[in-house]
Amino acid sequence: MLVRAGRGFYMSFVHLHVHSEYSFLDGACRLSHLVARAKELGMSAVALTDHGGVHGALEFYVLARAAGIKPIIGCEVYVASGSRLEKTKENFHLTLLVRDIEGYKNLVQLVTRAHLEGFYYRPRVDKKLLARFAGGLIALSGCLSGEIPHLLLSGEHQQASEVANQYRKMFGSGNFYLELQDHGSPDQALCNRMLVQLGHTIGVPTVATNDVHYVEPSEAGVQEMMGRLNRLGNASKPGGNRYLKSPIEMRRLFASVPEAIANTEEISGRCNLELELDTARLPLFPILSQDDLRECSQEYAQDSLLRALCHRNLPHKYRYITGQVLERLEKELATISRMKLSSYFLIVADIVKFARSRAIPVGPGRGSAGGSLVAYLLGITSIDPIYYGLFFERFLNPERPDLPDIDLDVCQRRRYEVLRYIRKKYGERNVAQIGIFSTLGARGAIREAGKALGTPTQVIDLVAGNLPSFSGSGGLEHALATLPEFTRIPVKQEPFRHLIDAAKKMEGRVRHTSVHAAGVVLSNGDLGKLVPIERAPGGEVVTQYGPESIEALGLIKIDILGLRNLTIIDDTLDFLAKTRDIKFTMDDIPLDDSATFRLLAQGDTLGCFQMESTGMRGLLKKFQPGNIEDIICILALYRPGPWDAGLVKAFLRRRRGGELVIYPHPLLEPILRETYGII
Repeated sequence: MLVRAGRGFYMSFVHLHVHSEYSFLDGACRLSHLVARAKELGMSAVALTDHGGVHGALEFYVLARAAGIKPIIGCEVYVASGSRLEKTKENFHLTLLVRDIEGYKNLVQLVTRAHLEGFYYRPRVDKKLLARFAGGLIALSGCLSGEIPHLLLSGEHQQASEVANQYRKMFGSGNFYLELQDHGSPDQALCNRMLVQLGHTIGVPTVATNDVHYVEPSEAGVQEMMGRLNRLGNASKPGGNRYLKSPIEMRRLFASVPEAIANTEEISGRCNLELELDTARLPLFPILSQDDLRECSQEYAQDSLLRALCHRNLPHKYRYITGQVLERLEKELATISRMKLSSYFLIVADIVKFARSRAIPVGPGRGSAGGSLVAYLLGITSIDPIYYGLFFERFLNPERPDLPDIDLDVCQRRRYEVLRYIRKKYGERNVAQIGIFSTLGARGAIREAGKALGTPTQVIDLVAGNLPSFSGSGGLEHALATLPEFTRIPVKQEPFRHLIDAAKKMEGRVRHTSVHAAGVVLSNGDLGKLVPIERAPGGEVVTQYGPESIEALGLIKIDILGLRNLTIIDDTLDFLAKTRDIKFTMDDIPLDDSATFRLLAQGDTLGCFQMESTGMRGLLKKFQPGNIEDIICILALYRPGPWDAGLVKAFLRRRRGGELVIYPHPLLEPILRETYGII
């Protein structure tokens, strides 16, 4: 593609080898910064090729598309010298780029298998696996750590030619390129000459890349610090030229091989991945045992079964089934059917049913799911939304494309039983826990920066020890400016200043992956074909995508949280049964016990979930709750928004008759009567 520049024209350039912070201590590019800078430089496209995984791929895809830039998803994979199943450290780098949806699915399977089957120090593929999943992919020979550059620099020219032909055959004609890089290294200069000669000899095209590890030249120091922290020692060498260079800089660098610059645009033009986002990909609830539904379509069967279960349970939940209840049920079922979510409710209900059948304590439900009559009838929640005046639309609204979010609390000690049941019922390959990314907070940034810089331990401890565990939205900068402890520490003198400046650059960056405390994802097929999978340090199979990306793909996410409080309650009930022969369940506990409310009004709530903090206990004493509705109000009031707006004080004054109750509009009086006109 020719781009006008002044009076003439020049070839455009696309970066095809880029590492973000999702290369984990070997990349400093923040995705939003990367995309913004690419747009600022007038680039039509940009690639993301993190080491060994695609953790940030979907986030990058969404950001780039929103900015009007073509996202090219890729990965710099590690290719084992032999079989990926053998425990050998030797491996070579290879850059893979996705052309289309076939290539995306193949890349996802490659990185999944690299993590689950080939992990030995690093996630590794082998040539047998590459040949199997080569469709829809473009391969570049890689940096100096690639097999072909390694052979050329070792004098093995014939073998380098054979390997190049092997890759060309593997990926198909026109889908393999010899990758040229120039970061000022003599070895690279020599290797580039040999790569160009090899390309001319065997007819394989060359392509120019910059091994991008940070966006701006000024971020070279951050990359260097990350390299020092990298425990595997595989971080790129520091240098001020691994940034997102402009097309002009890249053309000057490779002026002798203009075809290598032109080929970046040619490759970009062939990479046209279109992902279908925000479309539900829900697994169907298995109902083969329902003989009367076998002849129906699966989708219709899901709706029919959901309706049948709700109507069957109506008499058990309501002594008198009123028109209001029936009308509400029909409205909810119609909305659920229209949004094709019947299977979701059936699956969640089945999970709860299993837990209760095994006497695993399950919470009564929380969050907006409490507004669903269907959830109440299925036993997912124990809260009657009709009695408490809860709104279904707060939970599920056809005007919003968001998937519903039902959170399940289960006994912490027995959560693994629930997860095991889900995997067994829906298939090991169709279920995974959700991965998340741990970032460096203020304390962590100080300690990691200090470690990388070699700062004396006592200096690191002095600064980190005076930082709060959670610095809030202001982070390190805010803490230094507001905490009195830092008026007594010479933060503007060395070595403190150098440490703090470095920590500010590290703060908020991705440090490593971990496992979401509750999130489980289910798919309607092999999850590893759509979402990259890996194994967490604890052995759990987790997604490389975080919760937001999982939801964007339309996959069903269920939060199953192991709650310590439920375990304590269960142990208490068991203790009472054994020692006092008093047998009852959580559902038997009355909501109007006067002795309980006396304790609450006294602020005697240590160990009581959500009500044991000093501030909450003080509010309980002022409020003097006398029923469950008062508890509901207290929990809603004890939040930053109402507190900062002075609503708590106004609520208490109106409750005691010290202030006139005023409604914003007469139509709101039925809704706001219980809260004295306060929203």
